[in-house]
Amino acid sequence: MQRRYRLFILLTGVVVEATAVIVIIRAFCPSGNPLFAAVLKNDADKVYRCIRDGQNPNVKNELGLTPLHFAAANGLERCAEALLDSGASIDLADNKGNTALHFAALDNRVRMVKLLLENGARPNVRNSCGEAPLHFAAGNLGRASAEALLGGGALVDPVDAKGRTPLFGAVNFGDDPTVVLLVQHGASLSVKDAEGKGLVDVADGKTRTVDLLSRLATQPSSVE
Repeated sequence: MQRRYRLFILLTGVVVEATAVIVIIRAFCPSGNPLFAAVLKNDADKVYRCIRDGQNPNVKNELGLTPLHFAAANGLERCAEALLDSGASIDLADNKGNTALHFAALDNRVRMVKLLLENGARPNVRNSCGEAPLHFAAGNLGRASAEALLGGGALVDPVDAKGRTPLFGAVNFGDDPTVVLLVQHGASLSVKDAEGKGLVDVADGKTRTVDLLSRLATQPSSVE
């Protein structure tokens, strides 16, 4: 599944096609709210002005998304900094329990991930499905974001509501570099999900990834 579709499902539970994350995000921008509009225009100066003029930096739309969620999802670092400087709550969750760090990790916005971590974002917050930001990074070709999260204190084997760790996502996607990264940080190769499926089961016939798992299990030092 492409990441832009995953983001829409994350927000609504409905699958639709969109050309980019920004298109999806714009659909949920409250009309008439100057702070959301300033963020979507990537106008950090206006963000500061809006908040000085009384706009709430933690205002939410009907899905529980704040301006910081919008900035994180689109990699708008200056706007994120302006929001954080002006009192935005860094770990405020949407209606599904996702923080700004979840959204940054979902689309591998590695500089945003680092910015949020440097400003105190908690890397192990779980959403309503039990997913930590590392689940999103590892399951969406996000090796760089996964590495930043692990360096910022993320647990390597958080278990979601389906009994799956981030390694399941990387294996399912055939993202071998992220598989290696997670295992090098101590991810379990013997874990099974709530249905009793192991990593080889979710590899879904990806021969190279299955071979990699075998080598990591028997000769981990031979894999770089």
